[in-house]
Amino acid sequence: MTSTSALIASVLLASAPVGPSQAGGAPGANGPLTTSTPPCLDGVPSEWAGVPPTASDPRGDSMAGALDLGAITLLETPEALWVRLELAGEPVNIQSLPDERSIELIIDADGSAKSGEVRGTFEGADLLLRFSPQGEGVERPGRGVLVEAIVPERLDSRRRDRTPSATAAGFGMAPSSASTWIELRLPRAGRGGATGIRFGDEARISARIVGKDGSVLDDGATATHRFALKPEAPVKVVEPIPSAAETEPRVLSWNVERGSIFKNPEPFAEVLRALAPDVLLLQELDATATEQSLAAWLDERAPTDGGWKVVVSGGDLRVAVASPHLAAVPSLAKVSREGPSGSRPVRAIGAVREFGGRRLLAVSIHLKCCGSIGSSEDRTREAEVSAIGEAIRRAVERAASAGQPIDGVVIGGDFNLVGGSAVLELACEGLDLDGSPLAAADLFTLDRRSNLTWRDEGSEFLPGRLDFLLFADSRLRLVRGAVVDPASVLPANAAAKAPSDHLPIVADFQWLGAP
Repeated sequence: MTSTSALIASVLLASAPVGPSQAGGAPGANGPLTTSTPPCLDGVPSEWAGVPPTASDPRGDSMAGALDLGAITLLETPEALWVRLELAGEPVNIQSLPDERSIELIIDADGSAKSGEVRGTFEGADLLLRFSPQGEGVERPGRGVLVEAIVPERLDSRRRDRTPSATAAGFGMAPSSASTWIELRLPRAGRGGATGIRFGDEARISARIVGKDGSVLDDGATATHRFALKPEAPVKVVEPIPSAAETEPRVLSWNVERGSIFKNPEPFAEVLRALAPDVLLLQELDATATEQSLAAWLDERAPTDGGWKVVVSGGDLRVAVASPHLAAVPSLAKVSREGPSGSRPVRAIGAVREFGGRRLLAVSIHLKCCGSIGSSEDRTREAEVSAIGEAIRRAVERAASAGQPIDGVVIGGDFNLVGGSAVLELACEGLDLDGSPLAAADLFTLDRRSNLTWRDEGSEFLPGRLDFLLFADSRLRLVRGAVVDPASVLPANAAAKAPSDHLPIVADFQWLGAP
């Protein structure tokens, strides 16, 4: 490995982080900006409204074309230092930047220019986050984010790389879709006190845009923050999910990571028994999954009155809908889209479940992965949701013609929203039963610290919000819901590896109006 692989030494990451216990001066570049209400890692700009920039970079001074650095805003909580980085120009995916550009976030953790190294005009750099990293030694150029600790001891005594991934170090970012800004969470105490940046009384953060050859294309302004709050590790929220009322359909969607539900069944079964969904939407079943095998699995490990009825798509990574009293929908049995090489299958399946005289159309989908805004993968996702939308419209029309009208629509699944937000907009467009767009359920983790649904500590990509539940809000009201960490409902297994790289999302709905 190159010098970008380094030991995260006790100077930066520690099991017992230290920090000041008394407040500093007035808010702004030279004093603390704190909040008693922790921000949420959700990519919602309104949470930053009224928070003044800590440092501003002139617009139009970049040599990286349309990619131009803007203001940096810092916000402090006991658990983390929050960073908002603004970008000029069109929305971009910062973990998949165009034109072989990188953005480096440079951190001086102790506020001293004498420690660390020089990076461009920045003195005292202790830690770098390299977004869409380029250059010699980068295994997958232009993808994800790398952590580089700048300390004298690069490797351990056995010369093994000890640099964690950004996810393993507890860093978080939103949104995962293309945007003109990002928010970052830099933990001060880490998860469970295990890791966290050892900040001093003061920290300095700057950003710069770097070309493939290492040339600096835009050197951003430096934001300085003086800490006022003592660092604390986040408190783990472990609580049961309340049962849904009989009149409130509970819908659960879960990407089970390449058929892991069959390979490692018990953790999945425990979660399903704890959450007790009325309608189950599954994605990423393997090519061996059938309606019979999945129904038998559910009947054995998560039994329900009357047994499970299941519909499963074809293909290598299959999707499914499961529920008692389920009726398949022909127009959603084999959805396809047109592409340059002809018709291509879309990972989607749908079925109808009746609730006391009301008929709910439930659709499970898994869109194309990877890419960035404007990429071929992103265009494929747009084509896929257009094809799914047309199949849903046909299903609603045919049900009405047969005298069995649809009373509500729910779409759930892995949207792989790592490109443009237009994919989600297209998926909602005109599919409510009154012709309006579907609504996206606003779901958060039980501690309300984020809405991210995917994470993989071994990946170069930071966690993201890839999974969504869309619903017809003219007929259904969202009563409650959550992004569920299996450890939060299964405290006995809290230390075990998560059964899937995706978290299940669950929502309870209430019917509106008469059937």
